[in-house]
Amino acid sequence: MPDFVADIKVHQFIIDWINSSQPKGPYAIDGTDCNLVEKGFVDSIGFLRLITALEEEFMVEIDFGDLSPEKFTAVSGLTKAVLASLSSTPDES
Repeated sequence: MPDFVADIKVHQFIIDWINSSQPKGPYAIDGTDCNLVEKGFVDSIGFLRLITALEEEFMVEIDFGDLSPEKFTAVSGLTKAVLASLSSTPDES
C-alpha cells in the first residue's frame, strides 16, 4: 500500500477509534500534533487501548523506543510509529 494511503488509513483509524471508544466523544481533534492525553481525548488506560487497537488493526508491534512521549501521544506521532512498524514488517505473501 502506498505510504500516503497508509498514512491516511492510520490517521483515520486513530480519529475514528477515539471518537467511538471514549465515553466523552465524539471529539473535534484540533490538529495532528496535539497531545491526546494532555488534551483529554484519551486517558492513560484509553491510550494503552488505542495502542493495542492499532497493533491489532495493522498487525504490527509498535516500537516507541525512538520517540519522545510528546511525539507518540499525538496523532502524527502515532501514525509515524505505525507506518515505521509497517515498513519493517516482512510481507507475508
